[in-house]
Formats: sequence, C-alpha cells, structure tokens
Amino acid sequence: MKKHSSLLVIAGALIAAGGIFLAAFHFSGNYLTPQKTAESTIKCSSTHVAHTVTFVDGKAEPEHTQASACDTIMFLNSDNQIRAIAFGVHDHHTPYDGVTETQLSYNKSFTITLNQIGIFTFHDHFQEETAGTFTVIN
Repeated sequence: MKKHSSLLVIAGALIAAGGIFLAAFHFSGNYLTPQKTAESTIKCSSTHVAHTVTFVDGKAEPEHTQASACDTIMFLNSDNQIRAIAFGVHDHHTPYDGVTETQLSYNKSFTITLNQIGIFTFHDHFQEETAGTFTVIN
C-alpha cells in the first residue's frame, strides 16, 4: 500500500510541476513573441512607413499598431513622468531591434525599425498597465 501511495504522490508532483511550467510559459508572453534568431531578423535597406506611439495620461496611444516589415515606430513620452519602455511582458523583457528597455523623460522619444515578423508587446516598466502591442507583417 505504501508503494502505491508513493507512486501517487510522485505522479501528482509531476503533474503539478508540468502545470506550473505551462502557466509560467503562458504568462511570460512567449505565446506572443516568436523565437528570435539571426535568421528571423530582416535586413532593411530602407525604412517605409513611420508609426508613432505616444504615452499620454498613463496610456499608450494607439494601444495596437499594425505595421509592415521595415516600417518604424517612434515611442514618444508626452507624460510628465519618466517612462521606462520595455519589450515583452513585465519582468520578462525581450529585446526588439537591439533594445530591451529605454528610459524616456518628458517629450523625449526613441525609434525602432520593425525587423522581426510577429506580434510583440511593450510596456512601461514603472507602470506595467501602460502597455500595448504591435504586429509586424511581411
């Protein structure tokens, strides 16, 4: 009987560990961000459409940007507080165009070239509900 109980405890622990792993993977945002490899980065000889995301009143406007490969996005801080713009979900930052996180004071901006295809998230590391997404198609 003890052997049977031990096997049940081990099986339960393995199932619980698998559930924790799947939950961590899901909530890390990896389901949104494609695997990044040197092969998945597009070399842009020129840029196309220039998009702008403005941080104002604690929100990203627009909250979602639809773009094509080799477009750009400029992130502009129009709030009176410093914004630490990061890619990926909060605490699981993933670099995009070589940028993992950039601090912006009032009226400052930075621009990335959209050189990876997929759906990507960004947020303010100081105020994680200030967030948005962008989709890059080929």
